[in-house]
Amino acid sequence: MNAYQHHLNGTRPAAWRETPAGQPTVADLVQVGMTVRSSYGTGGIVVAVRGPYTQFLSLPHAPAWSILYVQPADYGRHGTVPAHWPDNPKISCLNDIVAVDGRLLNLCTGNDDETHITNTARLAPVDRRGQIGLIL
Repeated sequence: MNAYQHHLNGTRPAAWRETPAGQPTVADLVQVGMTVRSSYGTGGIVVAVRGPYTQFLSLPHAPAWSILYVQPADYGRHGTVPAHWPDNPKISCLNDIVAVDGRLLNLCTGNDDETHITNTARLAPVDRRGQIGLIL
């Protein structure tokens, strides 16, 4: 269960995870161009990391992050966020993420989901056919 579901149900989770003082945050661990995969099978190439933000449940001690990603086929040729974010339906999010002991975990302790960094992205090869005509 995530923070939004708790808000909808009018409940508060029993406990929140926090990044311990002095440890790297989500933004320190996740960079644009890396490939991430959640424990439930979603993920792709990171196009942005947003946060920290404090949950709308008014818990000032529970900052979290969002990892925005796209599928490899939709990754910008120069590694940029696709046009019209956040309205672009090709961008997906992993929300309520915190870094604890180098792991990317869900904010709520009742949720065992973990996000893994699988590798860094490779940009698609550039098709240079026809470019010689530009030089001549």
